[in-house]
Amino acid sequence: WEVAASESLRKNGFCALRGSPLRADLRARCGLAAEQRLDLLLPRAQARGLDAQKDAFMFRELCKRMHHLRFDIRLPTPWEEKETLPGPSALSEADTGAWAALHAEA
Repeated sequence: WEVAASESLRKNGFCALRGSPLRADLRARCGLAAEQRLDLLLPRAQARGLDAQKDAFMFRELCKRMHHLRFDIRLPTPWEEKETLPGPSALSEADTGAWAALHAEA
């Protein structure tokens, strides 16, 4: 399952882990960074007239495919040369480092 999880993480950007062998502090930091990114991006989508409750939308930074409240947000991966979202949407160096460490541990 480790190989399958690693491949899913590389290919899809997510994977399911059994019993989460990842450090709790690292999971918490990455979870907070993802929440903060979503809190930044949702108002921007709403400012463009999109209803986050009803509309499906697909942007590079944020997408919602169906009429539910599951959002996909783009976060940095170690194999990308630079941060995926430069400028005001960029993650802090600490958050970028936390994501790199999470990928390394996974």
